Amino acid sequence: MTWNYRIVKEKCQGSISGELFRIKGAYYSKNKKKPTSLTVEAVYAQGETLEELKEDFDHMLETFDKPVLKDK
Repeated sequence: MTWNYRIVKEKCQGSISGELFRIKGAYYSKNKKKPTSLTVEAVYAQGETLEELKEDFDHMLETFDKPVLKDK
């Protein structure tokens, strides 16, 4: 199974109406065409060093070149 970051468009829950864009982890089966699952919560960049944090953030920036996914 592989994964990457993707931008996901969601309907707002609760008292807020409208839509919200979030970055989530997307997991793929072997065919890698469409994600088979997404993380429930939005993700954030992290790392044990500043360099690792920058690398993770750079991976998140790459998702802006991919189509936006829609979540329920």
